[in-house]
Amino acid sequence: MPFRYEEEMYPYVWRNLRNKYPTAAGWEIRNQDIWEGIRIDFVCERRSRGRIERVVCDAKCRERVNMDDINQINDYCRCLAGGNAIIREKILAIPSHSRISVNIKNTIKRNNIQLMILRG
Repeated sequence: MPFRYEEEMYPYVWRNLRNKYPTAAGWEIRNQDIWEGIRIDFVCERRSRGRIERVVCDAKCRERVNMDDINQINDYCRCLAGGNAIIREKILAIPSHSRISVNIKNTIKRNNIQLMILRG
């Protein structure tokens, strides 16, 4: 059965992030935390030698991925980067039934956004 709500995707996104960014490697996963006044779906963070690495993941349960989704994840990254913090990866989690136009695919690639495709 396809995902109908973004919240239905969260356990699967969290599991995929945990597999890729394990606790043993120093990664902490925060979901629905408020950063700089905005609520971000998932932020993976690791601190080491005075440096902070972050992975920003935004989940979208939509029929079609659009520019607003890409702009939003880029805005999140601008808020979380700087100083001693770097953005290691940007991830857009979407259900497998979402459609992505060629133009949007090219924009995703240009912005170094990784897609996490969830079956459901």
